[in-house]
Amino acid sequence: MQAIDIVKQYASAFNAHNVPAVLELFGSTGTYTDPVAGNALHQADLGGYIHGLLGAFPDLQFELVRLAPAGDNLVVLEWIMHGTNTGPSPSGPASGRTLAMPGVDLITVDGDGIAHLVAYFDRMLYAEQMGLLPQEQAA
Repeated sequence: MQAIDIVKQYASAFNAHNVPAVLELFGSTGTYTDPVAGNALHQADLGGYIHGLLGAFPDLQFELVRLAPAGDNLVVLEWIMHGTNTGPSPSGPASGRTLAMPGVDLITVDGDGIAHLVAYFDRMLYAEQMGLLPQEQAA
């Protein structure tokens, strides 16, 4: 199977909220990293991370903007994360606000699974959209 097909499976499983299918694509050695996750997450920790994200955004969907091979085993996935924060998150209680946050994943595939995924997104934009920043006072 080609790397781009594996990434399509990953995106489809994530959008279906099928956490076991996502984790299966990572296998026991694949890693996931993003600006919030901190250190690279392996399968067991990644499952908890995804469940937390889906708990905070039960309607979470990733709109696929662009999917492009960048070599034999590397795929670039550009996306926009959409969801409504109706559940608690590490940043606080549900805000009821909607999110439309762009980002990019660099996904390295090894065999029939994901060896490493690094996600990039703007944490400040997330904070702005979720109402986590202090409002400027009018003079």
